[in-house]
Amino acid sequence: MDRALEAIRTVPGVTAAGATTTIPWGGNHSDSVIFAEGYIMQPGESVISPEQVVVTPGYFEAMYAR
Repeated sequence: MDRALEAIRTVPGVTAAGATTTIPWGGNHSDSVIFAEGYIMQPGESVISPEQVVVTPGYFEAMYAR
C-alpha cells in the first residue's frame, strides 16, 4: 500500500493521496454488538454497533483537496 501511494503522489497534478478500508457511506459495517459482561438490556433500549475504519496518512488531505 505504501509503495502504491508513493507512486500515486508522484503523478503530475496529484495534490494528495490516501487510502481507506471503506468509502464514506459505503455500507461496509459490522452487525456485531458489544455488551459488558453480565449486562442485561432494558425493554425498548437501542444498541449501537461499532464500526472500525482504517485510513492511511494523507487520507483526510485527499478527501478535502481542491
